[in-house]
Amino acid sequence: MLLNADLGEEVAGEDLIIPFLDLGSISCGAHAGNEHSIRKTIRRCVESRVRIGAHPSYEDRVNFGRMKTEMSTDAIQEMVMRQLLLFQQWALNEGAVVEFVKPHGALYNVSAEDQTVAQAIARAVHAVNPKWILMGLAGSVSITSAEALGLSVWSEYFADRRYLSDGTLCPRTDPRALLKDERELLSQIDLLHQEGGVVSVEGNKISVQADVLCIHGDGKQVLAFAKVIRSYLNQHRHE
Repeated sequence: MLLNADLGEEVAGEDLIIPFLDLGSISCGAHAGNEHSIRKTIRRCVESRVRIGAHPSYEDRVNFGRMKTEMSTDAIQEMVMRQLLLFQQWALNEGAVVEFVKPHGALYNVSAEDQTVAQAIARAVHAVNPKWILMGLAGSVSITSAEALGLSVWSEYFADRRYLSDGTLCPRTDPRALLKDERELLSQIDLLHQEGGVVSVEGNKISVQADVLCIHGDGKQVLAFAKVIRSYLNQHRHE
């Protein structure tokens, strides 16, 4: 598995975690960041040999892109394409190669459950660069919609989040949503690695097939989590 974090969001200490990552999903400026901070993040990833991807979102800086915006599917496709083209230009200006796309926040969660939104995002990615990989929630329609369009995909699991029994993320409004303990984090990752599943907040075992582990760049313990996950992945890389 590869380790990913959402970056370019002007979060304090974000640069510190980059050397521990394989992948960086970098804001396109719609929910956080600006051209200067985003291009700086791209440069930092290039220096650390971290592969980069675009992180488009609803155009909602007030809510950090974490609230659904009612839009037509055509409008969503156009919005995502606009952000991808802008990000691609910034990356080119820094001599970087974009390899993947991962929606952010509410757009990510909606596309995991709403096939029409998932298809709109997949069409946007395909139109800009059909060779890009689309990253989405493991087991969701985001993945199947992208595959149906011929895109390569990465199924993602959130290492620092808890899940519901239906395989969706436990809402951030639930106090159980975020993991806060390194031991629990490692226990959950080890269960995923060894048995291909995790235990939901309701206590049920759910199957998860993941190519990518994600940690949130704005998490309070993100640096500690990045270090222990990197260590775990290095130890089990050849299993």
